[in-house]
Amino acid sequence: MSRFCVLIVSTFRRFPSIQVVVMFVDEDNCRQLINATIVNHMTDMFYWVASDSWGAKRRPVDKQEWAAEGTVTILPQRQVVRGMSTFTM
Repeated sequence: MSRFCVLIVSTFRRFPSIQVVVMFVDEDNCRQLINATIVNHMTDMFYWVASDSWGAKRRPVDKQEWAAEGTVTILPQRQVVRGMSTFTM
């Protein structure tokens, strides 16, 4: 687990009014943040609102599902834009 994730989660403890954490991070950071809440005994302190990085995938919460219970994930509707697949800079 990264020290940065532990620092973020421990900062939450100083603000007991935090009830919701909105995060749009990659699945590795999702996993580490959830794990940091487990290690710091903070899994029941707030709810997560997150991107599809972990709403549509199993790996970010694998073996720690209980710590992510109640999470709301956002999966935007995808649309193919004609010509975008061949776009180069």
